[in-house]
Amino acid sequence: MASLWLGVDKPKSNEYLRPFVGKCLELATVGVDYSVRGNKRNIKFRAVMCIADSVARPAIRNSTLFSGKFGCGICLHPGEWTVKGKGGMMSYSPYHEEQWTGDNNSVWYARRTHAQTMIDAEEAETEALFSLELLANQSSPMPWFDTINCLDADAMHIIMNIGKTFCKNEGKPFNISDKMNQVYTRLKSFHPINRQV
Repeated sequence: MASLWLGVDKPKSNEYLRPFVGKCLELATVGVDYSVRGNKRNIKFRAVMCIADSVARPAIRNSTLFSGKFGCGICLHPGEWTVKGKGGMMSYSPYHEEQWTGDNNSVWYARRTHAQTMIDAEEAETEALFSLELLANQSSPMPWFDTINCLDADAMHIIMNIGKTFCKNEGKPFNISDKMNQVYTRLKSFHPINRQV
């Protein structure tokens, strides 16, 4: 499913997603009747994955944006402001910087879990708790949907940001800006498996 919102302000995620969630619940409980060679059957569907960009993920999860305190959707790192270019950005590292040893003995921030997120959502009446602004009556309407592990980043932004990193760090060993013709040649050399070259 893809959708487009046209309006002055961003939609409230609960209102915006209500029709979709309603249809998901209907397909998961009632299902769809069909027949094959005279045999009547019923099949049920569940939405098990959602791909969204970094602005949409917190809106769907109804949590703080990635640029805010505790805005990481994966761990409970509070975030650190990092200078970048002419401005800055909120940065989330999975480990406690002061306790980083460079190996598995480092102390890592706790990962978010769906179960704990739902508990935190119920406790976070109107005050943000670990970035959750959900009210108790707004917790997950689709009980099978894991709001942490099933809400993923879109590939375009991941690839675009990695590419930007590789192309912008001039003089670094991993910089590929002077090898772009070689990159394009290699990318164009890929062919589907079933196609003969």
